[in-house]
Amino acid sequence: MRGGSQAHLLETNEGTQYVVKFQNNPQHRRILVNEWITTSILQYLGISTPLINRINLSTIFLRENPNLHIQLGFSRIPPPAGEHFGSLYSTEGPIYDFIPDKFIHRIQNIRDFWGILVIDKWLGNNDSRQAIFTRAPIGCVAHMIDHGYVFGGGEWVFQDSPLRGHYFRPDVYRGIECLEDFDPWLDQVRNFPETVLLRIMRSVPSAWLEGDEENLLNLIDQLIRRRAQVERLILEMKSIFPNWERNYPVH
Repeated sequence: MRGGSQAHLLETNEGTQYVVKFQNNPQHRRILVNEWITTSILQYLGISTPLINRINLSTIFLRENPNLHIQLGFSRIPPPAGEHFGSLYSTEGPIYDFIPDKFIHRIQNIRDFWGILVIDKWLGNNDSRQAIFTRAPIGCVAHMIDHGYVFGGGEWVFQDSPLRGHYFRPDVYRGIECLEDFDPWLDQVRNFPETVLLRIMRSVPSAWLEGDEENLLNLIDQLIRRRAQVERLILEMKSIFPNWERNYPVH
C-alpha cells in the first residue's frame, strides 16, 4: 500500500482483508498505538472509520511468505511474528481516495469532516486529514483513515499548528459558519469521559508498548487536560473555512 508506514494488504484465515501496519514499520512502533487509540475514539463518537483488529502473523506464515517485508534503504526486513495493527478493507465495492470537486456535495456524511477536525486538533494530528470514499445509493460515504501522526507521530508530543490536521479540500468545510457548527463533537470532547480514555488505553496490545506504558499514561493525562483547549485550536484555523469570515468577520 502507498504511504510511509509501508502497510500491506493481507487476507486472514477467515477471508477478511485488512490493511496491516507492522510493529517495525519505518515511522515508529508507536504509530500502531496512535491508530488504535484514535480509531477507538472515533468509533465511540460515531465518526465513520474502518473497523480495526489485531492481526497475528505466525512464524509459519512469515516463513511461507518470504516476500513480506519492510524496505529500509537496500535492506528488506521481515515483520516480526506477533500482533500487528489491522484496518478493515472493504471488498463490497470500489474504494476511492479522491473524488472530483463537483461531487463533494454528494458526500452523505460530510459533517464527519467537521467532527474529525475537532478530534484531530484534540489529538494533535501533525499530518493532513486522510479519507477514503465508498459508493452509496445516493452519492458516497467518507471514511476517516490513517491516524498514525496524531500525538506528533512517534514522538508523542503535541506541536499545535493551524496548518495541520485539516483535509486539503476546503469545500468539505463550506457549511461551517460559526463555532456552534462543530457541535456536538466540540461538546463531546470537552466532556469526554476519562474512564473511556483509560479503557481504550488498557486495550492497546502490550506488544506495541515495550516499556512505553508510563509514557502512554502521561499522554492520556495530557489528553484529559487538552479537552479545554480544542475550541481555541479550532478558532486559530478559522481562515480555512470558506464561509466563516463572510458571515462572522474576524476582528
